[in-house]
Amino acid sequence: MSPIPAIAPIESALKLAAQSAVPTPQALANPELSAKFESLMQRNAAETAPVDGAHGMNALTGVIERQQDEITQMQSSMQDFIEKAPSLDPTDRFVASAAIMEKESLVHMKMSLALGATKSSNKSLQSLLKNE
Repeated sequence: MSPIPAIAPIESALKLAAQSAVPTPQALANPELSAKFESLMQRNAAETAPVDGAHGMNALTGVIERQQDEITQMQSSMQDFIEKAPSLDPTDRFVASAAIMEKESLVHMKMSLALGATKSSNKSLQSLLKNE
C-alpha cells in the first residue's frame, strides 16, 4: 500500500487566493441617489399603489368569484335540463346531458387548478415567513 502524499502548506494556497481575488467594488458616493433610495425604502405602505388590482380585490378573490359564477351558471343549466328533459327525445337528451357533463368537467378542472395554485402559494408564503 502506498502512503498518501503530503498536503502542501496552506500559506501558499492562501497567498495564491489573495492574488487572484477581485477587489470589492466601492459604493458610489452620490448623496442625491442615496436620499432618493432612503425615501423609497421608508415610504409608508399606504402611499404605495395597491398590488391587488383596481377593484380592491386580490387575485385569489377574483378566482373564487369567477369560479362561483361558473358554478352558478352550471347549476342553472342543470336545472333547465331537468325541467326540459321529459319533453326531449332521447338523442336531444343525450346531447344536452353530454354538454352539461363537459361543462361540469371544465368547472371542476378549473377549480382544481385554482385550488392547487392557492395551496402552492400558501405553502410558499408559509415557507417564506418561516425563513424570515
